[in-house]
Amino acid sequence: MVERQLTLAEVHQQFLHLHEQLAQEPAIIIITQQESPMLAILPFDAYKKMQETLEAQAKTLEILQDEKFMAAFRQIVQGSNTEAMLSLEEIKSQLEQDEDT
Repeated sequence: MVERQLTLAEVHQQFLHLHEQLAQEPAIIIITQQESPMLAILPFDAYKKMQETLEAQAKTLEILQDEKFMAAFRQIVQGSNTEAMLSLEEIKSQLEQDEDT
């Protein structure tokens, strides 16, 4: 996503129209004060996507840090035998057989 820099004074002047500008040309607006970044404004869709990504990453880290789960996962991966695996068609067939009984 494109970044634009505006000073605090520019944001103050354009504030009522920023949402229109972002709707026409999505961008992250970096607000500066004395040439130092101090705030960022971004479209809500970009914010939601960033939030969802962070939540997914946090969940992944939580799983990876679960020693019991990861030990069990490694054991399953090491013990998996491709000959013992079933195809999707075989699984469907077995499920259909179970439903008939």
